[in-house]
Order: sequence, then C-alpha cells, then structure tokens
Amino acid sequence: MSILELRKEFSSRIDLRQEATDIIEGTDSTPRYGAPVLIRKPDLTQPCPCTININEEDREDSNPSREPNTNCPICGGLGFRYTETLALARIGEIEYQVRKSEEPYTPIGIVDEKLTVLYFKYNTDVDENCEVFEIDMTEDGKIRPLVDGVGRIRSAIKRTIRWDVVWARNVKGENGRIEYIKAFCRKIF
Repeated sequence: MSILELRKEFSSRIDLRQEATDIIEGTDSTPRYGAPVLIRKPDLTQPCPCTININEEDREDSNPSREPNTNCPICGGLGFRYTETLALARIGEIEYQVRKSEEPYTPIGIVDEKLTVLYFKYNTDVDENCEVFEIDMTEDGKIRPLVDGVGRIRSAIKRTIRWDVVWARNVKGENGRIEYIKAFCRKIF
C-alpha cells in the first residue's frame, strides 16, 4: 500500500447519519441499541369531539370553555386527536444543569433536574408537543399487549415508561443535513 492510498484511507470522513442509524438499528455485525418507542403527536388542527359537547335538547354548546374531558377515550384529556408512530430510540439519562438560556420552560427555583435523552434517526418526527412511551417487548422481540386480570386484551401495546419531550433538536452536519435527532425528555411514569 502506497502512502497516497494510506492517506486517502485515513482522510475519509465519517458519515454521522449512517453511524447513528447503525447504533440505533444495529447491523449484521453489531447489536441494536435502539429501544422500541411509541411517539404520540397531537394534531392541533383536529380538536377532539369531547371539547364540543352539543346538548341535543337545546342545540347549544354545553362546553363553552372548550375544556377537554380528562377521561376521554379518544384524546386522553389532551383536547386534540393524535397520531401514534412506532420508532426506535437510544435512551440515556443525564443530570442536567438547567440555565435560563437553555430551557425557558423551567419553573423559577429549579436548578437541576434529571432528564432523559432520546436519540432518534434523522427522519423521525419529534418535537416539543410529543409524548414518548417505551414499549414492553416479549423475549422473542414481539410487542406485548396490555392484558387485564381476567386475560382480556385491553390494548394492543403495553406502555411501560412515559416521557414528555421538553425540547428536541435536529443535530446537523455539513451542508445542513440532519444527522440525527436529540430529544430531552421529562419522565412522567
């Protein structure tokens, strides 16, 4: 091998998008580090029917304040319909020092907080309005359903951990290409 060939081999650039995808999804020679998650994103253009309660007798709106029903089976108290997407995410917890310029949503007096960082592939649709749920899997890699005490399936997917996305940022490489998405999340349950 000549010196020019050796220099060319070592000067090749790393494709950060491909490396992040390989870490999250795995390859033939490396394990998958991404955990299956469910991303719930509200569609702010479609209000839930629970916010518009028409009284059949008077034909008047019995909910003029448009407050959502907290027990609504459609929106779960959110007030909007939502879409759910299955994705893979690399999960890591950090102790995060909150400063005024980095997180404007922190209440006054909160100095540090434990946040979870989720790393997504470059084409995942995640923003500050989303909720992320970790999915319970069986030993053979299938999604475990939520079953009640009698043995009836209550939901097709059993959710174990819920996070609210505090903020999500696209990590960009050269020429503005999105390499991966980094989301800071607050653990709810």
